[in-house]
Amino acid sequence: MVSLQFALGLLLAAIFLAVYLRALRSERTLLAARLRTRTRELEGRGRQYQALFDNAAVSVMVHDPDSMEVLQASEKALASYGVDSVEALNHAAFVSRAIWSEPPYSLQEARELFQRTREAGPQRFEWRTRRLDGSEIWEDVFLQLVPVGGRERIVSTAVDITARKRAEAKLVRQLEMEGQVREISLRLLNCGVGGTGDGITNAITRLGENMAASRCSLLDYSDETGGFDLFLQWCAPGTGPLKADFHIPAVVVAPYQTRLIRGEAVIVSRDRAGRDSIEYSLLEAGGAQSVLCLPILRDGTLEGILILSFPEPRPSLRPAEIRPLQVSADLIGAALARKRLAGELEHQASHDVLTGLNNRRKFEELLLQEIERTNRYQRPFAVIMFDIDHFKRINDRHGHDVGDAVLSELAAIVREQVRDTDIPARWGGEEFIVLLPETGIEGAGRAAEGLRRRIAGTLFTGAGRVTISLGVTQYQPGDSLDSLVKRADEALYRAKEEGRNRVVVT
Repeated sequence: MVSLQFALGLLLAAIFLAVYLRALRSERTLLAARLRTRTRELEGRGRQYQALFDNAAVSVMVHDPDSMEVLQASEKALASYGVDSVEALNHAAFVSRAIWSEPPYSLQEARELFQRTREAGPQRFEWRTRRLDGSEIWEDVFLQLVPVGGRERIVSTAVDITARKRAEAKLVRQLEMEGQVREISLRLLNCGVGGTGDGITNAITRLGENMAASRCSLLDYSDETGGFDLFLQWCAPGTGPLKADFHIPAVVVAPYQTRLIRGEAVIVSRDRAGRDSIEYSLLEAGGAQSVLCLPILRDGTLEGILILSFPEPRPSLRPAEIRPLQVSADLIGAALARKRLAGELEHQASHDVLTGLNNRRKFEELLLQEIERTNRYQRPFAVIMFDIDHFKRINDRHGHDVGDAVLSELAAIVREQVRDTDIPARWGGEEFIVLLPETGIEGAGRAAEGLRRRIAGTLFTGAGRVTISLGVTQYQPGDSLDSLVKRADEALYRAKEEGRNRVVVT
């Protein structure tokens, strides 16, 4: 009986164990299935997270908060630095240090920002980054300390704002240029006639500096040279000036004449000009890679050109940037016209209309200056006074038109005969006078004799042969303007008395 009960107990235990084991296997199978499902879900979420990380519209990086080492970086973050792996990025950041700009965008400032993030919380700032190819980008950066995998990490997100920063820089530049135009206009309008030259000089200096040009040159058209001659120039440090006789022939400007007359600016770049082209000769003469030519117009005529020279090809200037430059050129042109008009009026006030020589008032002014210089430095000078023999007879016999022609032709001969440093003038009527600086009495006598022979050997229009009588004197200590001129006039009178067509030295 006992054996039967024991056997029955064993059977029941075996049945219970079998049922339990079956239930256990079933539960394990269910748990394994759930684990596989959960693993697949986690793997899917991981892939989704990685895809979101890699394809984020912003740059995302995970950093070690102590060393700043990049542990993970999105594709956009790698591309923004111009690298293809996290290892290459860390090498550029901490070995070659190629990605850091100058302060305040250096590695030291970056470490301070990371430290501030750990101590004070999230940080947001604008940062200038250098790519491996040498170019630079601007980013709006956000740093935050977050737990990742049970550890603290600093996550940085960055948005590329390079386009915005460039637009801001262009706007600032345009506002500065507009302010510059206002300043130039006020300076040019407020300066008097005598200060117009200084106002123009200041204007081209400001233009050259603000445009980061190597040179700013103002060229004025000349009928005599048949082209554009250098009037004023500004040169950046390290840039040599153009020669004083710098000249651009009209043929070089001809291809742009129509556009310039329409008031359009013209950009000429060396990389677009053939070596045999007239454009290349323009660049070669100025030693520039590119030039911006701004027309200076007067009544629809091209009176001058304002040229900005650049050390790099194709200056990137938009129409909105060129407009204030053209306004500046127009203001400079107006000031130049005013200066030219003032010069013409001054010339008319100081020169004889018929002969083009200095008039008596101007000569007396220059003679007083020479007397003062001689008294200070003890240097000699002399005066020649002469008139045309029997000039009244020429007028009576041939008419005043012939008499005027004789005066004009004689003045031209005098200008050719005397030195560049000598100062001839029409004293009045048929009487002339010449100031000879740095000249003693003997040299003045030889100069007078040479002039007499030249005049006597010339056939004058409508009058034939004409002679002159000359009186020569040298400045003596204590002489006044009147005493010096009187002594020369007395010598001239003696030459007349002694038979004319001769030189008397006293």
